[in-house]
Formats: sequence, structure tokens, C-alpha cells
Amino acid sequence: MIYSASMYFNELELLDLKVREEAAFVDKMFVVEAAVTFSGNPKPMNFPKDKYGEKVEHIFLEESYFKDCKNPWEREAAQRNAIQSLVRAEDDDVWLVTDVDEIIRGDKIQYIAEETRKHWFVVLRMQVCYYYINVEYPLMQDYSFAATGWVSRRKKFHGLRRHRAMRPRKALPDCGKHFSYLMGPEDISLKLKSFSHTEYGGPEFSNVDVVRDRVESLKDVCRRGKTLKIVELDSSYPKTILDNLFDWEKHIYRENVNA
Repeated sequence: MIYSASMYFNELELLDLKVREEAAFVDKMFVVEAAVTFSGNPKPMNFPKDKYGEKVEHIFLEESYFKDCKNPWEREAAQRNAIQSLVRAEDDDVWLVTDVDEIIRGDKIQYIAEETRKHWFVVLRMQVCYYYINVEYPLMQDYSFAATGWVSRRKKFHGLRRHRAMRPRKALPDCGKHFSYLMGPEDISLKLKSFSHTEYGGPEFSNVDVVRDRVESLKDVCRRGKTLKIVELDSSYPKTILDNLFDWEKHIYRENVNA
């Protein structure tokens, strides 16, 4: 069996993309959502009920689930680890563990599963894209991972994501794309106020007008001094996007339009 487990906040368009790209290649997808943000604020349930069928199971964690968490990082860890107490995987099963904006290429999943069964744990390397699907942030993300059921019963997912719990590790290249901040300024502002990096939640980062200026000028909203680069779409992108470019036109940066 191949299982997918993803953290979800409110990124419905990316959730749709993930399901369309990955569902045909896995046996079950679990989407874990919480009634509280990592920063500790209450939030509504944003998952669309009855949209995806039986293959996609939504798990909603009530605020009481986080009663023992003392800070944002503990709430994030609790949400990511929750699925492990609900599903017992067999030794040779494979878990694909991501956030919802980390899209694994469907044509890579069987290869990932084979490598995971060989090595027990593998890192899924993904190019980070910012604001638009064709604007790259100069970072190859390596937090997404795959692990066997045997590993999942001995190591917590959050620790595995940070690579603290499994060494040595094998990294698989070109597994997909991490579409970071693929949303409007208002939603980016909300995300900055909600995630574990509370140092970016203040108005100097999260004010909507500040965010809009950073997006329009293609500058990192977190001000880490990185230069964003406009690139061409190629075969490294999910096939769901390449086969439906008209639907994704609003998320493609065009210099003569967006400048």
C-alpha cells in the first residue's frame, strides 16, 4: 500500500492539484486539518466535504487535541504526527508525507515507493516556486519525505521531516514542486500570521499592502535576500498543470502583463 499524508490550512486550489496529480498513483490520501493555527488562533474547517470520494480522507483535529502544546512548533508537530496514531501501516507500506503545497509528480510515485522500500526512508527534493508557478525561489526543498510503515511505527513524522530522526538519508531528485505562497496578498498575510515562523507575523511582514508590494516586485516576503527567477515551464512540472495550462494561466508570471 502507498499512503499520502498532507497538512492542510486553506489552500483549496493546491489541494485540488495534489489530488488530481497524485490520487491515481496511491491507495489512500489523508488530509489533516486543525481547528487552530500553528500560532494558536482558532480557524474554521476549510476542507470541501464530499468533493473527492473515498480515496481522500479528511481528518479534522479539534482545538482540544493541542491542549498540551506550548508553542507553534509543538502544534505543527502534533498535527503532522496525528495520522500515525490513527493508521497502522504494514512494514512494507510506503508513506508519502508532505504539506499540501508540496506536489509530488505522479509519474515519480512508483519510483519513490521502490526506493523507499530499498532504503526505508528517502527525502523528496522539490524546487521551490514563489507566488507564481514559473517563478523560482533559489532553494531546493528537502523536507518532504517517504518512509516505510516499519519506520513510521518507530519515528515521528515531524522529526523525519526535519531529518533529525533518520540518518544517513537518500535524497531523490526532481520529485515535484513546492508552490509556496501561490495565493493572493490577503491569503499570504493570513498565512504569515498563522504558521510556526511567528517572527514573520508582525505588520512589517504581514501587512497586506507590504505583502502586495513584495509580490508585485518579485521580492521574498520574508526578506531573506534571495533573488527570484522567472523560468520556463518544462517536464519537471506536474503533468496536471502541463495538460491544463489554460486553467493555470492566472498563476503564470508574464513580464509584459505583471510588470
